[in-house]
Amino acid sequence: MSYEEESSGDRILGRIRGGRPGPTLLCIGALHGNETAGVRGIEAVLERLRGRGAEMSGEFVAVVGNRQALARGRRYVDRDLNRAWTTDRLGALVRSREGSAEDREQRELIATIDGVVRSARGPVYVLDLHTTSGSGGTFSTFGDTLPNRDFAAHIPAPMILGLEELVDGTLLAFLGQRGLVAVVFESGQHEEPAAVDRAEAAIWIAVSAAGLLPQ
Repeated sequence: MSYEEESSGDRILGRIRGGRPGPTLLCIGALHGNETAGVRGIEAVLERLRGRGAEMSGEFVAVVGNRQALARGRRYVDRDLNRAWTTDRLGALVRSREGSAEDREQRELIATIDGVVRSARGPVYVLDLHTTSGSGGTFSTFGDTLPNRDFAAHIPAPMILGLEELVDGTLLAFLGQRGLVAVVFESGQHEEPAAVDRAEAAIWIAVSAAGLLPQ
């Protein structure tokens, strides 16, 4: 069976398309540029997944959320990219091709997500990886639907409900409006080495839970 691998140092960190149709798992790291653990966890998983495409069903796609902020080691350049997924902001992006650094990032990220959804050969799952400024912040959060809850339940961490109702304009809410199964995983404090390990573990769990590879 044939399969495809695509990697890029740009928006897409890696893309592995399995030899059989099946679900797509989209992993997003560094939506905030100072939260690098998710990207490092993704890179570790990609290193081990490469060459296993023939075993996979569906597709694994990994992307960087805010490339410019990641390159500068900052949470954002001009504005918080995880507070910008409102109807008004999205409408402004459509009406104008100019704007801030995050406007450009957001347009490209939307196009990337849309492309992943269009090419999917089954259901699409999203794991959005974050870290926290303070300690003790390992948890998952999601829009409280049964598919989201079922997906998050595989990750052995506290599930926090209702955060999306307290914070406007999150990517998580946008993904939910698109009908995607989407979970945010906070893997720990920004600089904590274990945060990378937890992010990597969560990705492997998601690979299995989504059905790309056996447990």
